Parts: sequence; structure tokens; C-alpha cells
Amino acid sequence: MADTWNFPNFMRAVVRELSDSVTNSSYTGGRASKEPLDVEKCKSEWGLLVQTMRDLGLDVTVLPQDPERPDCLFVDDPCVVIGDTALITRPADETRRGEVSHVLVVWICFI
Repeated sequence: MADTWNFPNFMRAVVRELSDSVTNSSYTGGRASKEPLDVEKCKSEWGLLVQTMRDLGLDVTVLPQDPERPDCLFVDDPCVVIGDTALITRPADETRRGEVSHVLVVWICFI
């Protein structure tokens, strides 16, 4: 008997542009390398991700970058939305707390 997966049908995604300040990110993503991030490569990969989401039919909202917040491209940290329910977090890193209101405003418009 085959397993059946009941994945939700996602229709929308919110992303944030990657800033050059990402090199100051506190998030390492498990990178063992101490080499500096290649910002242009990161931007290229980010663009491919956004295009892939659009190709899959998602309505993608792109928030502008915030050079003052190098981790702001991780919009899933301050807010997670499933259906019509939004979980608003309070990031432990105080420098990330200002991101919550920016992402929340966008989701309020959708819900």
C-alpha cells in the first residue's frame, strides 16, 4: 500500500531581498567554512529560489532589503503563517525584533 502525503496547497510566499549586509549575518546555516560569503552568488541563488516559486504558481511578495538587518531575508523567523493563522515570534536576538512588524504588516493584508 502506497503512502499518501497530504501536503497543503500553498498559494503565496513572502520573501525579502538579500542585502549586501548579509555578510554580517549571525546565522551560519551550519557552514563549516570561515570563508566570507559570496554576496553575488547568494543573490543569484536567491533569485533562482524566487523564480522557482513563481514557476510553481506561487504569488510571491518581495519585501525590500534592510541593510540595517543582515538576517532579515529569513522571513520565516519572525512570522509563520499556515492557513489563516499567523504565529508571531519574538526573536531572541534583539537585532531581529524590528523585522517582526515589517513582515506582520504584509501578512495582515493577506489574512
